[in-house]
Amino acid sequence: MITDVCLAALKRRQWRELERLLTMALVVYRLPRVFSHGDLHPQNVLVQESTGAPIFIDWDHAGMLPVGCDLARLLLSVPPRLAEAWIEEVQAREGVPRPDALRLGWLIMTYFALSRRHPDFHAMEESRYLHRRFAESWGRKRPGFGAVSQGH
Repeated sequence: MITDVCLAALKRRQWRELERLLTMALVVYRLPRVFSHGDLHPQNVLVQESTGAPIFIDWDHAGMLPVGCDLARLLLSVPPRLAEAWIEEVQAREGVPRPDALRLGWLIMTYFALSRRHPDFHAMEESRYLHRRFAESWGRKRPGFGAVSQGH
């Protein structure tokens, strides 16, 4: 997906967007890897009637992926501002410290997925929001990113 989106921007000669995409790709490739479903969306989640417990099906794409990939795929149909508010609400309610790598992975993978879905995504409000949030998150040194640097 990342390669396809970058190549599409290159073919359309969207140089600024290509630079943005390549920066995001560099960051996402250096995020921690976690075991992921790989194709997590509402149709791949069943809910057990008796307990309400989720049951995940269709594990064909499972593997070690950058943190945040499953979350991005699962929340893809939710507007990014709302999805981020939900993520923050759950983290606060559960007492989970803000995992910056997870947020960054979600931001980047959501950006790429929506870019793939909409060729002119870079001109949409959701794109500006995600890019601004990426820049704010990436503008600070984050734990868990190894040798990633901004390259100023």
